[in-house]
Amino acid sequence: MRYWLTPPEDEQFDAKVTDICDLYREAPDLAQAGERVMSTDELTGVQALERKHPSLPLAPGKVERREFEYIRHGTRSFIISRDVVTGQIIEPYGGPSRTEADFLQHVQAVVSSDGDTRRWHFVVDNPSAGLRAGSGYSPLRIPGALGGQRVWAGPGVG
Repeated sequence: MRYWLTPPEDEQFDAKVTDICDLYREAPDLAQAGERVMSTDELTGVQALERKHPSLPLAPGKVERREFEYIRHGTRSFIISRDVVTGQIIEPYGGPSRTEADFLQHVQAVVSSDGDTRRWHFVVDNPSAGLRAGSGYSPLRIPGALGGQRVWAGPGVG
């Protein structure tokens, strides 16, 4: 029996994960050669909340207390790219949507943030921004974004 939410088995899964792990392991050497490895992920449907009442401060024998009520201010989506070597977040995107155009704009901002980098590698975890053509950890070519650089996209690795 196969449940409807269970993804089909991928016979090349181990090889694909090994390839991405090798890229992460090689990232420091690639950085010295002028290349950067980015781990990119989407955060979708992040709620913008505000506490309705102020917290009550610490008191002798009591912990700080927060009221459970809050005011909703909608949701936001974020696209975050972290440099694998430094851990630094580069050009985060935040907006009401997460379209392919938003993703392209984010990647272009990341690439333009460092003119000295000669090649970029992006590993994208389970993209939902319309990048389905390259899902399954296959290299994507994003016209106008990377000049033919490698972008790995697929479920479960980030």
